[in-house]
Amino acid sequence: MVCRAMPSSVSQTRPRPLWATAGTWLAGVDGALPGMVMKAAPAVGDAYRQEYRPGEAEDFAKVLQLDASWVVPMGSYTHVVVTEDTDLLDPAKLEQKFYAPSVGFLGSTGSVDGHKEDTKLSSILKSGG
Repeated sequence: MVCRAMPSSVSQTRPRPLWATAGTWLAGVDGALPGMVMKAAPAVGDAYRQEYRPGEAEDFAKVLQLDASWVVPMGSYTHVVVTEDTDLLDPAKLEQKFYAPSVGFLGSTGSVDGHKEDTKLSSILKSGG
C-alpha cells in the first residue's frame, strides 16, 4: 500500500524569535515516527497513525466514507473522504475531518478540549503570483 507521509513540524512564532515548539518532534528521535495526513488510496475502515511520539503525540484516524458531499464557504465538493480522528492521549477529543480530491483538507467538526469546534475552508491562496 502506498502512503504519503510527512513529519510533523510546527512552531509558534512572534514577529521575531522562535518561542515555542511544544508538541513537535523529529521522526526517528525518542521513538517518534513520521505522521500521515491521508493515505494515497484510502479505503473505508482503514486506520492509521497521524502523529506518533510516545506520550506526546498519538493521533489516530479511521476512514469512514469515500464518497461524501460537503459544503464550505469555498464551494461544494463531492467524492469527499471523511475520517474519524482521535487522540489516544485525550479520549475526549473526537473529530470528523473532510478531504476533497485535488483540494485536500476542507474542514472538521467535533469535540476538542471539551467544546464543540468546527472549521471550514474559506479560501485558497496561491503563492508566487
